[in-house]
Amino acid sequence: MTIFTVNLSGALGGGNFHTIQDAINAAGAGDTVRVSAGVYTENVTISTSGITLESVDGRDATVID
Repeated sequence: MTIFTVNLSGALGGGNFHTIQDAINAAGAGDTVRVSAGVYTENVTISTSGITLESVDGRDATVID
């Protein structure tokens, strides 16, 4: 199990990725994608089952628009 982090600032902000989709594409079954607070303007598709997508700061702090 691997935990991938997403931050709008990317690696400079402490995240592995700056888009949710890039993190999901790198993840596999059993992995977790943790998304920092912010508004992410992107379309997200999860085609691999068993990936957990979660907000670091709760659902009200993270928006996929």
